[in-house]
Order: sequence, then structure tokens, then C-alpha cells
Amino acid sequence: MDNARSGGLPGRLFLEIGGALLLILVCASVFQIYTGVVEPPLVAYLGLFFTAFLPAAFISYLLFPIVLTSCLLALFVFRYVDSYGMPMGDSYVAIMQSELSEVGTYLVRNLTIQDAAMALLVSLLFVLLVGRIAKRLREFRKITEKRTYYGVSIYLQLMILMVLVMSGFNRDVSNSFELVSSAYAAFDKERLSQQRLRHELGDMTWPGSPIDSDFEGTVIMVLGESTTKHHLGIYGYPRDTTPALAARRDDLLIQTDTISPHSHTVESVREILSTANFDDGIAFEDRPKENLLAALGSSGFKTFWLSNQNKYGIWDNIVSILGQSADVSVFTRKSFGKVYSFKSYDEDLLPHLDSALQDPAKRKFIVLHTYSTHWDYCSFLPKEARAAIPHETLGPAFFGESRDLSHYVNCYDNAVRYVDGFLEEVMQRVAQQADPSIMVYLPDHGEDVRTGTGHESDQHRHLHVEVPNVWYFNSPARAHFAEEILAFGDNANKRFKSSDFFHSMLDLITDGGDLVRKDRSLFSLDYKSYDRTTVVRDEDGVFVRYDSLEKDNKDYYERSRVSLMRAREQNSE
Repeated sequence: MDNARSGGLPGRLFLEIGGALLLILVCASVFQIYTGVVEPPLVAYLGLFFTAFLPAAFISYLLFPIVLTSCLLALFVFRYVDSYGMPMGDSYVAIMQSELSEVGTYLVRNLTIQDAAMALLVSLLFVLLVGRIAKRLREFRKITEKRTYYGVSIYLQLMILMVLVMSGFNRDVSNSFELVSSAYAAFDKERLSQQRLRHELGDMTWPGSPIDSDFEGTVIMVLGESTTKHHLGIYGYPRDTTPALAARRDDLLIQTDTISPHSHTVESVREILSTANFDDGIAFEDRPKENLLAALGSSGFKTFWLSNQNKYGIWDNIVSILGQSADVSVFTRKSFGKVYSFKSYDEDLLPHLDSALQDPAKRKFIVLHTYSTHWDYCSFLPKEARAAIPHETLGPAFFGESRDLSHYVNCYDNAVRYVDGFLEEVMQRVAQQADPSIMVYLPDHGEDVRTGTGHESDQHRHLHVEVPNVWYFNSPARAHFAEEILAFGDNANKRFKSSDFFHSMLDLITDGGDLVRKDRSLFSLDYKSYDRTTVVRDEDGVFVRYDSLEKDNKDYYERSRVSLMRAREQNSE
């Protein structure tokens, strides 16, 4: 006791601290080897030593959840970067626009139960070891002079700090802060932009002269979600995912070469529903009022926005702002702020569609914004719709050298089949209308289920942007638009970008206007295709020249794979 008070440090304390730190590094090594995560470096875990000097209450109640969250985030970030590369600005914006339920399913997709169990075990061991160090330090403080205690404490912390600096960990921390800073900059830019847009769109007034229209009837736009044409039977997919559309094939107008301007919803929809088009040098932010809802409003159309997407996310996005600017807006998903209370299905939109169809307005434009084909694909389907297409193991003949994702492909195909049934419900209603009525099905962007890249812009594949573009006219509409339908036939196989949907729709049902370009309308004999770009990142000017084989990172390997039919044949041999 006297030796301790005179400044001597018990050798056992040094041994216990050293042993605890060694065990921390051993646990960190096991965690990194088991999970395959090589970052952060092992020396980073020495930083846990500093927490031993914090109050006991912090160690007892706060350290465990902090360490566990850090382990899980390290796993997620490593897996994300390893799979998709370093996120760009548009990826940050897409992530931050997601609501908590979507973020949760995204985390689950990239983390396994084994990952969570290992993170839980290692975090518990870390906290126990830190707690042991803290306990011995408190005991040492009681038996020695303050000056000696603080001197030893500072010495120990400086030694750990020196190791961290010499290892370069301080540079890793600095780089991490730079990433966080760039993510926040992208977030803040989008937040401020949307605040300005909400203010400007509060007065939804078409900026040009009123557009005339002699059309009296109804147009229903089914704005789909994350749907590639390559999983639709009517586009040649071997599975029977579109029996309803196939039964009406002779009555449909099918455009075979449509791509979206981006693989994220906001970036796509703001061009689909406005004059904005990167290929024309027109940004939505510069002309937000030149949008389809405002244009049709000036033509005497009553506009409806019926959505199964979230009304509020982490912040209001441009799509919801546009939707709420319609004369009538309904959001069936009960999302509020950052809370998602329960799932709803696209079929819940049908009663609201019936109400809109009964509205006495002579001209109506109705948007049905669906959600079904969004990941996690089976989760947003009624139970009976999750097995309409049998779940089967597709194997290497379907996936090539990629990992087998049969479960996700099966769920996605059932989601497409569910959408097909939803479209049939809409077409039945269109067919029953006495006035000329039209339905168009156009998703915001595509999806690549086969490789598990979804619609990540950092891992661009052609399936991310190749979308179906299907139109249905009832009998009165076919008679009214006979010439336009013939023109569509001439343009059915030409290059088309959904950014030009604005021009096609206004050219079809109005007399056009100064901003409507017939050379961009599928319903005009003057239509001219052009070399399209997609997946544009405004902050660094990176984009994909979709129609050029030069300097293009489009991945064609899916095209050369055997069909699902051949996959079944090989699996049955």
C-alpha cells in the first residue's frame, strides 16, 4: 500500500491492461477474418482503451450499443463498397431519401445472421474487457497519489495515441470524415433544392401560353417502380409473368427500345414528367414549372396523383412534391416523417381510381404510382401473389458465374406478375369508359435482379434502365387517335428515352405548344431518334453513352446467357 502511494505501479495492473488489450486485438482479428472485413485496421480497436477512462455509467449502458452499431456499420460499408464501389453523390441522395423501412431491408440484404451474431459476440467481449480495464484503473486510483495516477494515465494514453498515428489510422479517420462531409454536402444540396422547388411549385402555374386540347376523356398513367422489360413475358422473357398483357397483345402499343434517364426514382421521374432532358441541356431545377401536370392543367385537365409510394421520407422528395401539386392527391402508404407504420399493396389504389373515374371533369389525367417491384420483392405482395410463379432453383445456367439469387428472381417475377394483374384491372376500367380513354404503363427505371445490383448507379448495367413502355386505347380512343396510333407503329422499334414522355403525351392529347417537340413524340411521323445518355451525375459530369459502344460501361453479358428455358433443361438432365 505504501509503495503504491509513493508512486510505484503494481506490475499486475500493467499485465492485466496489456492482456486485455491483447485480447481486444485477438477478438478484432477473429471478427475481421470471419467476416472478411479488412478495414478498419486492427490497431483501430486499441482506441477502445480510451473509453476505459470514461465514467462507469457510460461503459455500463452506452458502450455496448455504440460498439455493436460500429461493428455492423463497418460490415455494411465494407460490403457495400466491395460490391458497388465508392458511393457517388446520387447514391448518397438516393440513400438519404429512403424511409426507415427501406433502409432496414437494405441493411438486411447486405448483412447475414452470422454477421450479426459475430458482431454481437465481439462487441460483448470488447465491453467486458474495457470494463475490466476500467475497474483496475479505478482500483489503482484509490491506492495511489493523484499526480502519479494522472501521470500514468497520460503516459498510457499517449502510447496508444502514438501507435494509432504511426499506423496511419489518423489518416483513415480523416478520409472517413471527408466521405461523411461529401455525403452531407450532397444531402444539403438536395435539401435546399427541394425547399426552393416546394416554394416554386406551390403556385402550379404553367409558365407558357395555355395549351389547347379538343380531347375529352381520360388518360391513366401507371408509373411503375424498378421494372426492367427483360422480366416481362411480352418482351420475350420465358416465364409467364404477363399473362394479362399477353392476352391483350393485339390491342396494345408496345415500344421495344425505351430507356430511363437514370436508375434512381427522383432523377428519372423529374425528367419523365417535364421538359428536362440532359441530352438537351435542360435541368429540372432550372425549369420546374415546365412539367406535365402544370401543362395539362392549362389545357383544362383535372389532375389526380394516386400513389402507393411514401408521401414523406427523410425529407420530401421531388416526386412527392409534384404529386401533391395535382388537383387531387392520395397516398395510400401510411408513412409519416421518418416512421413507416405498415405495408400497403398497389391494389389499394383501385378504389381511389374508381372515385377519380367517376369525377365529372371532361378531361382527366390520372397517375397511379405503384411500388410492387421494389426490393424486397416478396414483401410488398399479398401472400397469395408470392407463389403465382413457382419458386425454383435456377442454377448456373441462369446466373453464369454470379452467385445464385434464385429466391430474389422468383420473388421479382411474382411481383411482375402481380403488376400484370393490376394493369389488367386498370385496362378493364379503361375499356368500360364511354369516352376515349387511354392507359400507359411506364416504370421510373429498371432493375437487375440476376446480379443483385438492383438499380445501383455505381454498378450500372443495361437492365437498370431498359424499361417497358406499353399503351392501351379503348375503342373510342382507337377511333379518335387512328393516325397517331399508326405513327406510333412506325416508331415502336426506334430508340426512345422516357425523358421525352412529356412531348409524346402532350402531342397526343393536346394541340401542343411552344415547348412540345414533335421530333420527340412517339405519336408523330416527325419523330427522330438520337444517341441517348443515361445515369447522369450532375456534380461530376459522369454519364453513360447508352447507344454508343465506345467509352461505355454498359454490361452486355446478360444478353449472351442461356435463356431460362435452357436453364430448366440443364437442371432437369
